[in-house]
Amino acid sequence: MEGQINKNTPPEDIRKVIATEIQQQVMVPGGANPLTRFLWPDSTMPAYQVTYTSVPAGLREPIRQALQGKGLMSDDAAVANIYREVFNTNNLAIIDAAIKKAGLPVTDANRLRVYFLEREKKK
Repeated sequence: MEGQINKNTPPEDIRKVIATEIQQQVMVPGGANPLTRFLWPDSTMPAYQVTYTSVPAGLREPIRQALQGKGLMSDDAAVANIYREVFNTNNLAIIDAAIKKAGLPVTDANRLRVYFLEREKKK
């Protein structure tokens, strides 16, 4: 979870963290074929429902490779967590703006690059 919860956390703070997590949405891509995309448009799902099987098959390996390249755990749960963070609708707007500002095309690969670059800056 985003906030830190421990045995001394007041109940009101726990409720705020849970409410925030429940409200988080993750973008789920629609059909990959541009000709049929109108039948299966992009949609969202609650972030807490995202599992490894929710991660689009084409993104699983790039996420796993990015994690391994940074020396981080790259199991299925870690892949789902990164997908949840990168494709969170709140973060996605910020990431896409950074990509556009850099003059790069908005692609999933660039989204992952920007996410990991920003993550490195925070350390």
